[in-house]
Amino acid sequence: MHILVTNDDGPPSNQLSKSSPYIHSFVRTLQSAGHTVSVVLPHQQRSWIGKAHFAAQVVKPTYFRPGTLHQDDGTTHTKPLTAGDGSNDDTEEWVLVNSTPATAAQLGLFHFFQDRGPVDLVVSGPNYGRNTTSLFSLSSGTIGGAMEAAICRKRAIALSYAFFSRNHDPEIIAGASRMSVKLIEHLMSKWDEGVDLYSVNVPLVEGVEGKKVFYTYALQNYWKSGSSFTEVEAEEGDDPAEKEVEIRAQEELGSEKVKGEAVGAGAEIEKKHARHKHRHFTWTPNFSDVYQSVETSEPGNDGWAVKEGLISVTPLKSNFMPVPGLQGELKLDRGQGIRLFSSESELRAIFEEWEADSPDSDSDSTATPPSTPNNTTTTAIPTSQLRHFIAQAYIPPFLFPSPSPTSPLPSHLNQITNRKFHIRTYVLCTSALRVYVYQEMLALFAAVPYTPPGNTTLTNPDTNQEEMDMRPHLTNTCLQSSPFPSPSSPSPSPSTPPSTEKPLVLPLTHLPFPSPKPPESPSPQNPNTPTPTNPNLTNITTQINTLTSSLFLAATSHPVHFQPLPNAFEVYGLDYLISETGDVFLLEVNAFPDFAQSGGGGQEVIAGLWRAVIAIAVKGFFSSDQEEEGEEEKWGMKKVLDVDLGRR
Repeated sequence: MHILVTNDDGPPSNQLSKSSPYIHSFVRTLQSAGHTVSVVLPHQQRSWIGKAHFAAQVVKPTYFRPGTLHQDDGTTHTKPLTAGDGSNDDTEEWVLVNSTPATAAQLGLFHFFQDRGPVDLVVSGPNYGRNTTSLFSLSSGTIGGAMEAAICRKRAIALSYAFFSRNHDPEIIAGASRMSVKLIEHLMSKWDEGVDLYSVNVPLVEGVEGKKVFYTYALQNYWKSGSSFTEVEAEEGDDPAEKEVEIRAQEELGSEKVKGEAVGAGAEIEKKHARHKHRHFTWTPNFSDVYQSVETSEPGNDGWAVKEGLISVTPLKSNFMPVPGLQGELKLDRGQGIRLFSSESELRAIFEEWEADSPDSDSDSTATPPSTPNNTTTTAIPTSQLRHFIAQAYIPPFLFPSPSPTSPLPSHLNQITNRKFHIRTYVLCTSALRVYVYQEMLALFAAVPYTPPGNTTLTNPDTNQEEMDMRPHLTNTCLQSSPFPSPSSPSPSPSTPPSTEKPLVLPLTHLPFPSPKPPESPSPQNPNTPTPTNPNLTNITTQINTLTSSLFLAATSHPVHFQPLPNAFEVYGLDYLISETGDVFLLEVNAFPDFAQSGGGGQEVIAGLWRAVIAIAVKGFFSSDQEEEGEEEKWGMKKVLDVDLGRR
């Protein structure tokens, strides 16, 4: 990607008296990840300026040549390097402007770097300190720079590092930079169409690459302690960089009370006109207002996430409104840690591979997952993140969609006939306990055509060794990057870059099912050969209903893990796999299903599901109408379990 970087802290400065210690490491990490990085920054500290421009000011650039990482040996020049001036072509040069982050973003997008191609993403930051809650965000120059890019119709991310100590260990900064780049790449590949920009807050702590990532909303809070300004002598408060360090130093105090000096009226009022005392003022906000509001808030907001040491991703519109529908944990590495094995020695090799690649310690587990030459993430996982293991039998041969003269597939969907798929089934549990299965189900396909285990491999670029290609076997939509082509679009070629569209998902009713295979003839070796089940849609949904009923009935005997309550409901996502003979197998139960992953092909199914949930689980609390027997079936629900657990 071509990434434009700006900030509100100015060029690199690493001393404790300065306030831009992260930008150099972040740019280097982006470049190491293979991105084209263009940098345009304010020439000095411009924090707390929001999305301002200096009207009527002539903006004059200077040119910064970064030096050694974490050393303040970069140089600033009045003229840029030019071809033929004797300089090294590899000398890097950033642009500094005597203006604001928003102005820097505008100039970077439209007036500099035109020879490098269109900008794909604007990143504003990393900011020196957090930008959480409305009190920080509404004044943030970091968010202002990203907001300016967003209203220019460019994707933008405001990135902030929330520190709890100003002892900035270079290794911790490097870990935050790696995590930030990984998260940025994920957000770009899964960009939600309703989002203009993201505000990302990364805690500057050891082991940050192992921290969970959550979608959050910006906590609404207010100044409660009066004025945010303090009277000063005329010669004080002139250095913006030192002032920013002083203000941000309060972050080290966490939620402890920060005392501020109240400013009195200071002037007597005469009978007709006021007489003013000549004073200067400096901005000294009382951040205890922020910390107290976070302490008393419910989980889910950006301040809460940073307080808990988590990574916060806040989706925003370019009018400061939050984006609905994005909430909960944002998992960057779904599908990681999944392996296939057929012997004890292969299982041992898997554990040895993890141990060798990722030492089991928080300080060492900082490597990003390896990528394939096509920039598709592999399923590697740091050993320090492994907690529990589940071994499941591999269930070939699978059922593949099988068109016939009576049930052909549209030509643009012919590619699904040789892809593994699983069925996503949504289950509604109400009170204690009734269980309903939504009869409209989804088929989620693997990203590439099926091949038997071990038949295809990928080269790990970090080790240059061949590894099993898991893509034919994993139907997890988080691993997919290309959609079904539309009827008017050609099939993608192997050289086509991965798309950022939605995954391979279709309503189950759209699939053709094969005719049943005739039973095998009994043999002396196997005289009890079973007759295959008819793999039709009715038979499959009947099995799913029966298995779901048995599953939740069994769950009631484990109240520590499953606690249905009266006057409450939950929606689960169950994944099932179908064998070639039509037998149904449970893969997993998702207590927090990600409805966004269903893509465009599943939108109608999801909409119908929630209409049914409201009608069955919610409507009764607001209507005196008695529910008729079997009414749930008109909403596409099938009641599969109705037991009284004695909870009132």
